[in-house]
Amino acid sequence: MSKIETPWGTPQTIKNVASGIIWYDTACHGGYHLSPERNALVPQALKESTWCQNGFEGWYEEDCDAEIVRTIFPDECM
Repeated sequence: MSKIETPWGTPQTIKNVASGIIWYDTACHGGYHLSPERNALVPQALKESTWCQNGFEGWYEEDCDAEIVRTIFPDECM
């Protein structure tokens, strides 16, 4: 298994929220990662609005960007 790195560092916990939606916690931050299939459902403008535009790579940080994931996938991310 390869080492997983997030934009916020090495994860301390990983939670499979739903198919293609994973939550990562690091020592200092965290957020969602979407599979390419899930991320394709996020509008371009929302990806552009993410922290460091990490939405283009499927990363949505916990403070603000996570709301994008919760809005697009409300039944899976309660």
